[in-house]
Amino acid sequence: MKMNRLAVALTAINFVLLIFVLAQSRANATQTSPQTLCARAIELVDDNGQVRAQLNVEPTAKTFL
Repeated sequence: MKMNRLAVALTAINFVLLIFVLAQSRANATQTSPQTLCARAIELVDDNGQVRAQLNVEPTAKTFL
């Protein structure tokens, strides 16, 4: 009798965990990725850590009228 109750309890716990994991994976799948990337600088770095390419946004220059 004890083994049957234990088996039923473990099965119920596993079922609840399965529902929770499926709900989490569905929530993650519905998130959309942003259409734009905002950054002030982008660097491409090689395996040695050396910067190979760099894209920076320079501050705007003041124009005199």
